[in-house]
Amino acid sequence: MRILYDYQAFLMQSHGGVSKCFVELISNLPDHVQFQIGIKESDNIYLEESGLVPNLCKCSKTVNNFIFNHNFRGKSRLFNWINANIHFYRSSLNINRNYAIELIKQTDYDVFHPTFFDPYFLNVLRNKPFVLTVHDMMPELFPQYYSTNDGQIINKRLLSQKASHIITVSEQTKKDLIRILHIPDDKISVVYHGSPINRGKFFPAIISGKYLLYVGGRFTYKNFLLFIKSFAEISQYYLDLKVVFTGEPFTKKEMKLIKSLNIYDRVIHLFVNDSQMCNLYQHATAFIYPSLYEGFGLPILEAFTNECPVLLNKKSCFPEIAGEAALYFCLDDFENTLSPILMDFLKHEEKYSGMLRKRGRERLKYFSWKDSANRLSAIYESVL
Repeated sequence: MRILYDYQAFLMQSHGGVSKCFVELISNLPDHVQFQIGIKESDNIYLEESGLVPNLCKCSKTVNNFIFNHNFRGKSRLFNWINANIHFYRSSLNINRNYAIELIKQTDYDVFHPTFFDPYFLNVLRNKPFVLTVHDMMPELFPQYYSTNDGQIINKRLLSQKASHIITVSEQTKKDLIRILHIPDDKISVVYHGSPINRGKFFPAIISGKYLLYVGGRFTYKNFLLFIKSFAEISQYYLDLKVVFTGEPFTKKEMKLIKSLNIYDRVIHLFVNDSQMCNLYQHATAFIYPSLYEGFGLPILEAFTNECPVLLNKKSCFPEIAGEAALYFCLDDFENTLSPILMDFLKHEEKYSGMLRKRGRERLKYFSWKDSANRLSAIYESVL
């Protein structure tokens, strides 16, 4: 059986979760499954490190270096228009898209698996089956955070209707897909993410003292605002406690809030690589995930792997993924139990930490990239 993947996730992200998951799944496919990825240029670190694409080149022309690196309003829109209408323009997008179309037309494969929602391939796919992965329904549930020019919602609906089969990464996302897009239940299969294979090496802490760890973005649905206010509330009782953030730098508005809460000296922001991220998990007092919605929540497994106690908002797919290996709180506009639960955790830290670390190790047994890749292979066979 031969599977053809395309370039989308690996051009869209340099180190994002969607691309990482595709690399892990493809790397763990059974021996009888052959694959090819229709891509020539990419800056994706996971794809480069995996060696899945021989002779992979760095991106030549992207929106970032378009027009001599100058930034101006409407730059992305102009770049996208040129890519869509001037097909001989040699951007990385057009180079990869033309190469993928060339491979699709050759029909030397059994199943096509696009890695995102651009429907560019529909007119050349002919009668070949294609499988679509839906990681979350974020744009549909939180449209206020997405541009009105973002075609993701329309394209996702179109491809979901036309796909031979759809994969979601959690039962929660499957339910959302059925409810919002009215896709038949039997057309959707759940394939969980796997856990990180290796626990990071244990090194001395890069942050001294006790700290809570917050990983990833701080969009409104991530609940940063309510979380940081809760931290400020409990910090007056634990004067040595800090909170560490990774991801994008704080905005001026966020910095103003942090200063107004009088916790500026208790908040740390870091840019970290994978090994440093493991270090932060390993030495954290707890990992806190206050988000209102996620498609899966891969940082939960990262925390389990590095034996970090986990506290989760009881929302979305979190109970499905973590089971009894986490402490749960409610944090939204109507209820806030984070403060009392976190206070109780800190008061009885030794008891809770030992229990949660043990349960986290046990929970990891349910998530394997090899098992997920075998399930994916069976789905490919089912559409032939």
